[in-house]
Amino acid sequence: MSIHDIIKKQFHNIINADNGSSTFKVDFHIHTFCSNDYEFKDKNYKDVDFKEIEQYGIVNNYFTKKQIETYKKTLKLENEEIKDQIMSSLLINKFIESNLNLAVITDHNTVAAYEKLLIAKNDVDKGNKDSKHLNILPGVEITVSNQKHLIAILDPKNYLDQWRKIKEDINFIGKEGDPKLATTESINNTINIIKSHGGITYLPHLDTYEKRIKELKDQTWIMIFNNPNLDLIGLNNLYHKKHIIEEIKNDNSLSFVTDSDAHQLDKIGTGYAKIKMQFPCYENLKMSIKESSLRINQNFNENKLENMILGIAIKGGFIDNPRKEWELFSFNKDLNCIIGGRGTGKSTLLNYIVQLIEAEVSEKQLNFIGKSDMVLIFIKSNIRYYCLKYKFEKDIDNYDKKVTFPSISKDGLEYKNIKPLLTTYLIDKSDQDIKIKNINKNKVLKELELETYLQTEITNLTKKQHKLNHWFESFIKNHSSFREEFSLINSRLLKQTDDLIRKSPNYFNNEIMKNHIEKLISEIYNIKKEIIDIYKEIVNKLNNILEGKIIIEINLENEKKYLDELEKVLYEKREYDYNRQEEIKNKAINNISIFENINLNKLLDKVYNNETDAIIKMTGFELDYNYKYEDVEREITDITEKEIVNYLIELIREEIQTFLKYIFKNKKTNIKIKLNVNSHSKNNNNNFKSLSNLSYGQKSVAMLTIILEGFTKLGMDIPLIIDQPEDQLDNAYISEHLINNIRKIKGKRQVIFVTHNPNIPISGDAENVFCLKSDGINGWLLKNGSIDKKHILDFIIKTLEGGEEALRLRLNKYSELDLKMIKCK
Repeated sequence: MSIHDIIKKQFHNIINADNGSSTFKVDFHIHTFCSNDYEFKDKNYKDVDFKEIEQYGIVNNYFTKKQIETYKKTLKLENEEIKDQIMSSLLINKFIESNLNLAVITDHNTVAAYEKLLIAKNDVDKGNKDSKHLNILPGVEITVSNQKHLIAILDPKNYLDQWRKIKEDINFIGKEGDPKLATTESINNTINIIKSHGGITYLPHLDTYEKRIKELKDQTWIMIFNNPNLDLIGLNNLYHKKHIIEEIKNDNSLSFVTDSDAHQLDKIGTGYAKIKMQFPCYENLKMSIKESSLRINQNFNENKLENMILGIAIKGGFIDNPRKEWELFSFNKDLNCIIGGRGTGKSTLLNYIVQLIEAEVSEKQLNFIGKSDMVLIFIKSNIRYYCLKYKFEKDIDNYDKKVTFPSISKDGLEYKNIKPLLTTYLIDKSDQDIKIKNINKNKVLKELELETYLQTEITNLTKKQHKLNHWFESFIKNHSSFREEFSLINSRLLKQTDDLIRKSPNYFNNEIMKNHIEKLISEIYNIKKEIIDIYKEIVNKLNNILEGKIIIEINLENEKKYLDELEKVLYEKREYDYNRQEEIKNKAINNISIFENINLNKLLDKVYNNETDAIIKMTGFELDYNYKYEDVEREITDITEKEIVNYLIELIREEIQTFLKYIFKNKKTNIKIKLNVNSHSKNNNNNFKSLSNLSYGQKSVAMLTIILEGFTKLGMDIPLIIDQPEDQLDNAYISEHLINNIRKIKGKRQVIFVTHNPNIPISGDAENVFCLKSDGINGWLLKNGSIDKKHILDFIIKTLEGGEEALRLRLNKYSELDLKMIKCK
């Protein structure tokens, strides 16, 4: 199989693999022929002849004459009896045509149509593969007191028993199919009865009951809206949701949806809700209602995220499933959690993604990653699809079994350059046939961006000022709205700085050059001010977003001091004698700090006045001479003070160059961060402390607040990858604040976490959980999916909670303690 065919196959597998929760189209309110007011082509269904329905289905290609004949023989029904069954088939086809994933059948005071629709769906399934994406649920629209309607959505496994018990408890007095009064019970009581029998409660088309939605603001409706057993509210216009929340119930726990209230075929799917779940079914719908703020009618941005990791395919190496040739990880666009015991490959999986995309692998990780035969990483970037292919051709040392590659140095650490092993491809999926073509790897790597924090990296950022500065500048340069402007200004700065550094040695002996250099200094200073203005604007925006939690400051004091000092040095108009300076070897001063501690202007005064002892005392310079042949016989005491002065001038000239590089190229604007240590507690008194005065946990809180809340709200949309974000954090902060921030960024950027904390996948409502297992030699993916899946929940309980028994024991203990506290009170 060619490499293009391999990539096509694995891309297809990744795209079609289970990657957890998806968004499904749900119509909560559909009537059928079992409602007395149902219509077919503007006529009451009861008045329509079977032949008319049959002809409609054939003309619209829903079925053929032959299929109808087969239908009759299979079901052994006559024309009049088969009328409802053919209509059921039309309904199923219409659901599919409307791209519905879940259709709730809600006839007036009856559930009679559901079984006929199931028969029709089973028949349609045989010839229409799209029907497999559709599920139907039983429900009933009950007419309660004051002719108000309430829908009960029932469990398909026991809906008949549920409906029987509900009818008994509401003292059912209606007729099945008839929209007239079915019970004298109030809406509130009927809600409680439906809930007591395990049903889902839905109050439909609320804004059609009253001419003005504001009239709902009476005590009866307020009591209904505050009933915890009310699951869903239907509105024709979701704009009214705002009024109900603000005026009637002052919280956002209610779930609002729209529906079609279809009483004929053409109305199906004209109103619907978007629901996020693993699969459209009754159990998952109940789970979604509990998490309505995240899962129902949100701005899911299904196809709008431009940057995300689609998945990774690994062949061989440490992550290797003994039952599969390739191990696949298909990522969700929202929250992905990687969990498992120690040594199962959680962090290794992140390193596959992060370090291979950067094409630089640390020495430690190479012995895991480099043992793979091939790795394919599939990425969506700026709407384009790419594949990064690594084919590992390696040398394995026979003695220690280590993999060897050429080394490169970066930030004081040694990395292995594996770019020669990388090939990049552009994937064109615009047609049904996927096309693969090679593309320049450097261009692709430059385009791909991740925000990554591997183990301890978040707290490490706070330990060194230069790391914090680099981190913040990287955000401005690569991800802020000022990135293009910042890039242009930086280009100007580098050009002027290079010019200044190149010409500065000629400053002392060339008046024209003096003027030119002084002009360059002024220009550079102005450019630096432009950069500072960008810093200030971004810092102001972040401070507004994080008001009461974080204060970010720009420290300009030292930089201004250095610039002022430099100007004093360069603006001194003095002449110096350079006799025999060629006899003395130039010596660079490595320690820039000397010029931070002394006044350069005073030093030059000493040089000008030949105060040799004072110069040596101020600088601590030790003179090192390199003589020409004719100087060999000279005693060291013969070196004149003038030569010493000239030598020092040369040192100062070179130091000015070093100093310029330090100021304009290496020295970053200092970022200072303060955390309100009371912002995540019930204490409302502000108490801001700088990073140096915070614990490791508080430092992590400060950084995560900026990363999750600040940067994301400023438009950062690249994938966020963190290895154990809970490190150094207490559980109270995780459950009350970290989780809240994670939930808020859904739909705005993809998140991939390795975690050992159950609160993150459960309370964070993870769309995709990867459960890893190991046999001590290899790690592999055991299963994955959303927390809607029972076996995913079971794995979380076993791995992160210590098992079901341990969890039950803790809950029992907490319950007993709670009861004791109540008795004590």
